[in-house]
Amino acid sequence: QLRVPDKPLPLAGIRRANARVSFHARELRAAGIALSDASAVFAIEHGLLSIEEVHAHLGHGSISGAAALDASRAPPNGHLELRLADVPLERLRKSSATAPPLEGALSARAEVNARGSSPHELAATLTGTASAVVPHGQMRAGIADLASLDLTRSLGLKLHPGAETGIRCAVASIAARDGVADLKNLVLDTDSALITGSGTIHLDSEQLDLTLRGRPKKPALVLRSAVAVRGTLMHPQVKLAGHGALAQTGAALALGAVLTPLAAVLAFVSPGLAHDADCAALLSETGTASVMPAGTPAAEAR
Repeated sequence: QLRVPDKPLPLAGIRRANARVSFHARELRAAGIALSDASAVFAIEHGLLSIEEVHAHLGHGSISGAAALDASRAPPNGHLELRLADVPLERLRKSSATAPPLEGALSARAEVNARGSSPHELAATLTGTASAVVPHGQMRAGIADLASLDLTRSLGLKLHPGAETGIRCAVASIAARDGVADLKNLVLDTDSALITGSGTIHLDSEQLDLTLRGRPKKPALVLRSAVAVRGTLMHPQVKLAGHGALAQTGAALALGAVLTPLAAVLAFVSPGLAHDADCAALLSETGTASVMPAGTPAAEAR
């Protein structure tokens, strides 16, 4: 079963129609998320469907962007630009019955192209860049419910039911080419640990091949295990990875290599993020000041 649907797009209708519609709603619920002051311009002309001047507010944050699908070509070509600025993470949930695992203001930007006759075909050919930043926030124990306490300990997180840990700066950046999305940067700087990650998502098969590693900020533990995320987007599998996985991913996850491109990622999302106190502090890290380097003699977590 696929998370991205493979139902064909209504291409015949797009090729026949010609129209231009301006839309505005004081309140709009889309995919279970409540938006306010939503507006857009929809146009179809000679097989080109475009969605322009998209603007909406979500809490104190904003969403803007544009999209186009050229159905006059075979296969159709699509383009998407999307920006989120200071969107509260807790407002992105479909239900408010439970406390959100993450709180904070999300800023993100995506610019991608694709081709195909269904959403899944478009995903399977996706090419472009997407980045997201949460300058500060809170993470509840629920997000660290990665199947066992051993997994959370391997990331250096000291969480128990009902506990929270502060997020100083979280950054994720993905570069996709022909449906293969490489996780170029994943850095989660919390009060207790610096978590980094790398890997690949195959959008055609929706297979995951990701590795996370935690570096504790207090010299209490040296972590000998990584956390592997495998399976699919619909059914991810999270488990401890052994010494071999660390040996293979250690160079790619070296702190200096991870931190070096972060300034460019922050600037891509929003130039002001590099001046945020928490993210600026992360950029200044050398790997020895506040994060214990691997190899320091201490008790093993695993």
